[in-house]
Amino acid sequence: MREGNSSQRWLMKKMAEEVDRGERVDSRYRKRFRTTSSNNNDDTKRSDEEDIDFDEEFQDDEEAPIMEGPDDEKKLVEGKMKKEMLRANNLIERDADDDNDDDDLDDLFETRKIDKEGKKLRNALVKNALNEVYDTDDEENPYLSDSDLEKPEEDDSIKKEKDENGVEIKQENKDGLDSVTVKKESTNTLPKIYVKSARNGFVTLGATKEILKQFPKGEWNPKTAIKRPMPPADESSQPPIKKIKIKLENGRSASATPEPGTSTTITKEDIDALLENGPMDMIALVRALKDKMSRDPKSRKVFKQIFKDHFVLKNKKVHRKDSGIREIALENLVQFSPAGPNSKQQLFKYDNSRAIKDLKILTHDNTTKKEKIMKDALTILANLCDDVDFRQLIVKDTSFVQHILTELSDVKTNTNADLMCILLTNLAKSDDILGIFDLTIEVKDKEVFKSQKAMDILMDLFVKGSTRTLNKYANYDYLSYFFADISRFPKGRHYFVTEQTYDHVVPLSKLLVFTEKYDTKTRREGVCSTIKNSLFDTEVHMKLLEDPKINLLPYIIGPFAYANNKGLDDEEIFDLPEELQLLGDDKQIEPLKELIAIHLESLLLLCVNRSGREYLRSKSVYPLIRELHKNHGQDELIEELCDRLVQMLMRDEAPSNAEVDAMHSDDTSDEDDDKIMEVV
Repeated sequence: MREGNSSQRWLMKKMAEEVDRGERVDSRYRKRFRTTSSNNNDDTKRSDEEDIDFDEEFQDDEEAPIMEGPDDEKKLVEGKMKKEMLRANNLIERDADDDNDDDDLDDLFETRKIDKEGKKLRNALVKNALNEVYDTDDEENPYLSDSDLEKPEEDDSIKKEKDENGVEIKQENKDGLDSVTVKKESTNTLPKIYVKSARNGFVTLGATKEILKQFPKGEWNPKTAIKRPMPPADESSQPPIKKIKIKLENGRSASATPEPGTSTTITKEDIDALLENGPMDMIALVRALKDKMSRDPKSRKVFKQIFKDHFVLKNKKVHRKDSGIREIALENLVQFSPAGPNSKQQLFKYDNSRAIKDLKILTHDNTTKKEKIMKDALTILANLCDDVDFRQLIVKDTSFVQHILTELSDVKTNTNADLMCILLTNLAKSDDILGIFDLTIEVKDKEVFKSQKAMDILMDLFVKGSTRTLNKYANYDYLSYFFADISRFPKGRHYFVTEQTYDHVVPLSKLLVFTEKYDTKTRREGVCSTIKNSLFDTEVHMKLLEDPKINLLPYIIGPFAYANNKGLDDEEIFDLPEELQLLGDDKQIEPLKELIAIHLESLLLLCVNRSGREYLRSKSVYPLIRELHKNHGQDELIEELCDRLVQMLMRDEAPSNAEVDAMHSDDTSDEDDDKIMEVV
């Protein structure tokens, strides 16, 4: 056995020398060890066959045999060599997946678990394990090549380094090998701080009690330096309560440690405090309330009920369900609703104009808390009526129109009545508004409204509410524009010139008095236009002029009649309507030229029939037109209308049929006189 060992060592040394000279490639440990020498960077990858025990035989006649002697002895020596090699391999412990470089990567930060010093330590341990194969350490290990022996680049002096984990490594150059000693970290050094968790972009660091004792008691935030109240002196002896700090997305923090005297029940105020700076992610909200929910067994049920009553989840964000969000949203939407060159009304056509439906729903609540929401919704709807498509979507909704009329009849609590009047006025541009004549409203105040028909209610609102006597929040002036628009249609004109059964009054006669209400231009302009449109039915002209209950003419020519009947002689004044014969110094003329023009157009409509022209002549209308032309002749429109009226009133009328017949009868009598009679 002794002899075999000596021969075996001789063979190992011989093979090592051949490897040094480059005559042999030592690949037995290439797969199991990795060297740090720069000379081995070009080594190829190891194959799986290198771990398989097999004999490589080369049929080369020129190669000299390694050993001489009998074949039995050679086989015996080779068998011993293989056994020794297998024993050396078994002494080296390593993981089966050592080839996978990803094991050296940290799962959290994708960094190497083993740094440069750790690799040196591992290589040194491997070398020490190989040295255990031999009887003594004086002999050179024949299984290691020069590339496996890591030669330090530093000086021969002893070098001590301390890695980042607190392990002290002592390296000493001895016989070309690095001897490594490992010292454990001393007990008086600070414990390490480690990564406890990493989730949603936030990293939570953990530390031992020795580290945490260095910080002040309570929550500690390096950004805001929030300091919680200290516990009383008698509680200082108690162990500190563990605190859990949750970092929220918007920078807020919530503590899981209850303060003395605080309630453990979840309330709406707790959620409101977390939503103070806007909507919040649902997961972050639950985390912030997790500690309170864990201390109260009924907290989950309470939280669900509070959330259902006061909050809503949209796009995984928690929003308040109250009017605050809607109020802000509507207030910002108003600016996109007006028409114009840079109109943004197309925004409301998104999703098949669903916004119109939502806005109509918001107009159904006129409570004190939500009157701002209703006001903005009505404003947007009124502005969107400039678009034909939007206007049709609104006016064809009969239930919505009836809802607006019902709200208008509520004169005590409706704070947005004037906006509703504007909306109705804009809807009157559509022919479908005529359906309002068929609507009936169930009114609450039957002393004010004697009829339940929608048009009668609007007429009473306009006449009785002009001085805010019905509703202190509205004067209903914009209903005059609604009347003007609806009088464009024959059905509308018929309503204004026909006596109504509920009060036996012609509706147009109720509007005449407002032609000289000079404190509101809106009401005057709408009434003047309604009168003009009603005169397009020529068959009712004489009724409107001669009926004493209506007496239309003074309210048409009165606005441009001058004080003290300036420029008229006594005979002309005597022929004027009785209401205009004794005008005083305080008589005011219509200040707006466009409204004077509307009155002149009404007179032109009355001149369509000969009976109307003759009636105007008999009431000294021409002298008033003459004086108006003198004082406002510089205005082209008024001058033109005055000239046309003068031509209609002062021209010679064509003979009537009776006059023509009379003229024919006179001619016949003359012929009889001129006839020669035969005398017998």
